[in-house]
Amino acid sequence: YQRRVHGTTDDVEVDADAVVAQLQAVGTFLFAVHALSEIGAGVPPVKWERESFVPPQCPTYRQLTTNALFRQLVERHAGLFPRFAAGLVRLLPSWPQLQQTLQRPPTPVPAWTPAQHAAAAAFAEHRFAHLSSSVWLSEEVGPEQLEDFRQATVAALGEMEPDIAPYTTFRDVGYARFRYRNGAFTSLRHKPFFQVDPAANVLLRSQPRPFARLPDHVREHPALLHLLRVLLEAVWDGDLGPDVHVNVHPVRVRNFHEGRLHDAVHTTLEGTHVDSVHRVAVVLLDRTNVAGETAATALYDASCPIGRRRDDPTDEAVIGPLRRAEVVLQTPFEAITFDDTCFKHDASDPHPAGPGEMQRCVLLIMCRLPCNQQSAVDGRVVDGYSPRSPRTEK
Repeated sequence: YQRRVHGTTDDVEVDADAVVAQLQAVGTFLFAVHALSEIGAGVPPVKWERESFVPPQCPTYRQLTTNALFRQLVERHAGLFPRFAAGLVRLLPSWPQLQQTLQRPPTPVPAWTPAQHAAAAAFAEHRFAHLSSSVWLSEEVGPEQLEDFRQATVAALGEMEPDIAPYTTFRDVGYARFRYRNGAFTSLRHKPFFQVDPAANVLLRSQPRPFARLPDHVREHPALLHLLRVLLEAVWDGDLGPDVHVNVHPVRVRNFHEGRLHDAVHTTLEGTHVDSVHRVAVVLLDRTNVAGETAATALYDASCPIGRRRDDPTDEAVIGPLRRAEVVLQTPFEAITFDDTCFKHDASDPHPAGPGEMQRCVLLIMCRLPCNQQSAVDGRVVDGYSPRSPRTEK
């Protein structure tokens, strides 16, 4: 190290470790201030990210994180924080408010309902859980909002273009993508869906499927975001971490197409499969004229081969002994959720309970840690975090 003294340069001995330690301290201090600004104000002090606005987090996450950041600023950076507090008044609470915050006990983990606690315990033990509709109820979202979301989603499915062949005559699928980051949801740009792992679907492999984009009133419905939050934070107990890619697919299976009834209806024509994600939830929305015990969702041991159909006696002889759980979803918002890395799954075909049109509508929620590999569809990152495009480019 050198310094310039009276126009000359002198060699100076400096403790390099001490310099590095000081730089690290300043770096962590600035990081904490940046994070606190995002959480408290919704805007980072230095807008280096592509998003200029950080969506508000849930109150519990915001309180827990704010407590942790305050404590770090005051305890770890006791020499820096008081000196800069006055200059950060627009980002940070006043000193008395800060002291009150530190004196309060940390906000407990969310006050989940008994039904949510039971679901979380079952999922933790078995890596799957059968959920009753009561799991979704809370002070924030009640039966009326859930029913409004259900009706809006089922109606939207009736206006969507069918899935591609070989599913066209009996299946409609909608699509929405979200980024869950630090307790907040960001709606992502619409693009064709495809399986990251081509082996997951023996019929289509990684072929792009241009699922219809969910209309805004469904995509932005408070009840939908509530369902996602209950799964991520309560039922799955946050075990996917703070950064998750979320796919939402309303799916309708029907026995009619272009004004004609038919009997070629398949819930999972591809047979036993995985969804190439980490967590899956299947939430029933509508079951009209579907016979009692048909359309059963089943989980199989991880060793189960992919592409086997239970309606084929030869395949059933192989996969039947590997079936670990099975449930028939009968009432709206009844659901099954499972760890996609632990099971294969399928669903039996629905059969009409009587003459006329039959349909079964579910909300398929698939979550995974972000996949950063290049997409074969558009050359971009598979789970790229581009915010939703303007309306004219949707």
